[in-house]
Amino acid sequence: MEVEGQRTLQTACSTPVTENVVVNTNTEKVRKARKMIIELLMSNHFGECLTCKRNLNCELQSLAADYGIEELRFEKPKAKRHEIESTTPIVRDNDKCVLCRRCVRVCEQYKALKPLNRYTEARKRYRLYV
Repeated sequence: MEVEGQRTLQTACSTPVTENVVVNTNTEKVRKARKMIIELLMSNHFGECLTCKRNLNCELQSLAADYGIEELRFEKPKAKRHEIESTTPIVRDNDKCVLCRRCVRVCEQYKALKPLNRYTEARKRYRLYV
Protein backbone atom coordinates (compact mmCIF):
# COMPACT_ATOMS: atom_id res chain seq x y z
CA MET A 1 0.00 0.00 0.00
CA GLU A 2 1.07 3.57 -0.51
CA VAL A 3 1.03 5.73 2.61
CA GLU A 4 1.12 9.46 2.03
CA GLY A 5 4.34 10.89 3.42
CA GLN A 6 6.24 7.58 3.13
CA ARG A 7 8.96 7.24 0.51
CA THR A 8 8.40 3.53 -0.19
CA LEU A 9 5.44 1.18 -0.35
CA GLN A 10 4.39 -0.39 2.95
CA THR A 11 2.99 -3.81 3.73
CA ALA A 12 -0.60 -3.64 4.92
CA CYS A 13 -0.17 -6.62 7.23
CA SER A 14 2.67 -5.15 9.28
CA THR A 15 2.21 -1.38 9.15
CA PRO A 16 0.74 0.00 12.40
CA VAL A 17 -2.49 1.94 12.11
CA THR A 18 -2.19 5.58 13.15
CA GLU A 19 -4.58 8.51 13.15
CA ASN A 20 -4.89 10.80 10.14
CA VAL A 21 -2.90 8.53 7.86
CA VAL A 22 -3.90 8.47 4.20
CA VAL A 23 -3.55 5.05 2.60
CA ASN A 24 -3.90 4.27 -1.10
CA THR A 25 -4.13 0.67 -2.23
CA ASN A 26 -4.79 1.01 -5.95
CA THR A 27 -2.29 3.53 -7.27
CA GLU A 28 -0.11 2.97 -10.33
CA LYS A 29 2.91 2.41 -8.06
CA VAL A 30 1.05 -0.25 -6.04
CA ARG A 31 -0.26 -2.00 -9.16
CA LYS A 32 3.26 -2.10 -10.67
CA ALA A 33 4.65 -3.61 -7.47
CA ARG A 34 1.89 -6.24 -7.36
CA LYS A 35 2.50 -7.13 -11.00
CA MET A 36 6.22 -7.57 -10.29
CA ILE A 37 5.47 -9.84 -7.32
CA ILE A 38 3.13 -11.98 -9.44
CA GLU A 39 5.77 -12.22 -12.18
CA LEU A 40 8.37 -13.31 -9.63
CA LEU A 41 6.03 -15.93 -8.19
CA MET A 42 5.31 -17.23 -11.68
CA SER A 43 9.01 -17.42 -12.52
CA ASN A 44 9.49 -19.73 -9.54
CA HIS A 45 6.41 -21.81 -10.42
CA PHE A 46 6.87 -25.08 -12.28
CA GLY A 47 4.08 -24.12 -14.68
CA GLU A 48 2.45 -27.47 -15.29
CA CYS A 49 -0.87 -25.71 -15.82
CA LEU A 50 -2.16 -27.96 -18.60
CA THR A 51 -1.86 -31.06 -16.41
CA CYS A 52 -2.65 -29.44 -13.06
CA LYS A 53 -6.02 -30.23 -11.53
CA ARG A 54 -6.33 -26.53 -10.53
CA ASN A 55 -6.00 -25.33 -14.14
CA LEU A 56 -8.55 -22.58 -14.87
CA ASN A 57 -9.40 -22.56 -11.14
CA CYS A 58 -6.05 -21.21 -9.94
CA GLU A 59 -5.46 -17.98 -8.03
CA LEU A 60 -2.05 -17.45 -9.61
CA GLN A 61 -3.51 -17.82 -13.12
CA SER A 62 -6.35 -15.46 -12.20
CA LEU A 63 -3.98 -12.84 -10.79
CA ALA A 64 -1.75 -13.08 -13.86
CA ALA A 65 -4.77 -12.54 -16.11
CA ASP A 66 -6.04 -9.64 -13.98
CA TYR A 67 -2.65 -7.93 -14.26
CA GLY A 68 -2.24 -8.65 -17.97
CA ILE A 69 0.71 -11.01 -17.61
CA GLU A 70 0.83 -13.14 -20.74
CA GLU A 71 4.49 -14.12 -20.86
CA LEU A 72 7.31 -14.44 -18.35
CA ARG A 73 10.01 -11.77 -18.24
CA PHE A 74 12.19 -13.71 -15.81
CA GLU A 75 14.02 -16.96 -16.40
CA LYS A 76 12.76 -19.87 -14.37
CA PRO A 77 15.33 -21.17 -11.87
CA LYS A 78 16.52 -24.72 -12.10
CA ALA A 79 15.11 -25.45 -8.69
CA LYS A 80 14.92 -28.81 -6.99
CA ARG A 81 11.42 -30.28 -6.95
CA HIS A 82 9.85 -30.72 -3.52
CA GLU A 83 7.88 -33.70 -2.34
CA ILE A 84 4.18 -33.19 -1.77
CA GLU A 85 3.56 -32.90 1.98
CA SER A 86 0.63 -34.86 3.29
CA THR A 87 1.48 -35.19 6.99
CA THR A 88 -0.90 -32.36 7.98
CA PRO A 89 -4.64 -31.84 7.45
CA ILE A 90 -3.75 -29.85 4.32
CA VAL A 91 -1.91 -31.56 1.48
CA ARG A 92 0.70 -29.09 0.22
CA ASP A 93 2.66 -29.02 -2.99
CA ASN A 94 5.47 -26.61 -2.14
CA ASP A 95 6.37 -26.28 -5.82
CA LYS A 96 3.12 -24.35 -6.18
CA CYS A 97 3.45 -22.27 -3.02
CA VAL A 98 2.86 -18.53 -3.44
CA LEU A 99 3.89 -17.65 0.15
CA CYS A 100 0.38 -16.55 1.20
CA ARG A 101 0.59 -18.51 4.50
CA ARG A 102 -3.10 -19.46 4.41
CA CYS A 103 -2.24 -23.07 5.17
CA VAL A 104 -0.24 -21.93 8.21
CA ARG A 105 -3.11 -19.78 9.49
CA VAL A 106 -5.59 -22.62 9.07
CA CYS A 107 -3.33 -25.08 10.89
CA GLU A 108 -2.07 -22.72 13.63
CA GLN A 109 -4.70 -23.81 16.12
CA TYR A 110 -3.65 -27.44 15.67
CA LYS A 111 0.08 -26.61 15.71
CA ALA A 112 0.30 -28.67 12.52
CA LEU A 113 2.27 -26.12 10.49
CA LYS A 114 4.48 -23.17 11.19
CA PRO A 115 6.51 -20.92 8.93
CA LEU A 116 10.13 -22.01 8.93
CA ASN A 117 12.69 -19.60 7.52
CA ARG A 118 9.97 -18.02 5.40
CA TYR A 119 11.70 -14.65 5.14
CA THR A 120 15.09 -16.22 4.48
CA GLU A 121 13.64 -18.52 1.84
CA ALA A 122 11.75 -15.68 0.16
CA ARG A 123 14.93 -13.59 0.05
CA LYS A 124 16.85 -16.48 -1.53
CA ARG A 125 14.00 -17.40 -3.85
CA TYR A 126 13.41 -13.88 -5.13
CA ARG A 127 16.79 -12.33 -4.28
CA LEU A 128 15.13 -9.72 -2.07
CA TYR A 129 17.47 -7.58 -0.03
CA VAL A 130 15.66 -5.41 2.47
